[in-house]
Amino acid sequence: SLERLVDYCCKHYYKDEAKNALELFKGVISRSADMVASWMAGGFVHGVMNTDNMNITGECFDYGPYRFLPYFDPTFTAAYFDQTGLYAFGRQPEIMYWNLGKLAQCLALITEDRPLIEALGEFGELYRQSLYAHICRRLGLETMGNKRDAEMIKALWAFLDASRCSWPQFWHDFSGGVDRFDVARKGPNKEFYKGETFEDCFALLGAYTPNRTASEEETPPSLLYDEIGAIWEPIDKDDNWQAFHDKVISFK
Repeated sequence: SLERLVDYCCKHYYKDEAKNALELFKGVISRSADMVASWMAGGFVHGVMNTDNMNITGECFDYGPYRFLPYFDPTFTAAYFDQTGLYAFGRQPEIMYWNLGKLAQCLALITEDRPLIEALGEFGELYRQSLYAHICRRLGLETMGNKRDAEMIKALWAFLDASRCSWPQFWHDFSGGVDRFDVARKGPNKEFYKGETFEDCFALLGAYTPNRTASEEETPPSLLYDEIGAIWEPIDKDDNWQAFHDKVISFK
């Protein structure tokens, strides 16, 4: 039955990319690494990364307790019942790796162990490559190669961690590089854009070439937990959907 299931998945979800269990597993690893990297760049916290909520297509579901970061915090959790921080923001790559290990155990019933283990060992590098790409994409910058991208992201994380500035505002302020800084230093995050960790981050960002024009809006659209509550309350009480429609329009 497992062999039949793998054959079906290869045929319908991976087309020519996979023709057996090992190739399927490699595809799932690559897509899953890219998905969780996009979460880390977006400040998204899934909240319930159980294996049964992961999909072989590199997608996931069960977004009940999801949240977006209000500020950088590796320990930030989305689910009220996650008392130990198992699925905290900073642990998401680790949990994805663990989940893929469980998939490997299942596939070991129909293929050799060692190639599966070797494939799983590639997860870390695939994740890092995807993270660099997603960070540069979100900032609207051309990549400068792995070494320079890694240095920039390390400095970026250090600044965000030290400052605890608004996560949505930071990415908005530096989307398109440092060209918008004259506006950003007068905006909502202005008190945070100073000090050694910021200067280090700013200098590295300044070396990058933008590939899109910075937004002229002062503040970005966001969807933080408190905002969701404010949107839901008038719907729940009065069937008033105006706040919901206004929020949808803000993302266009």
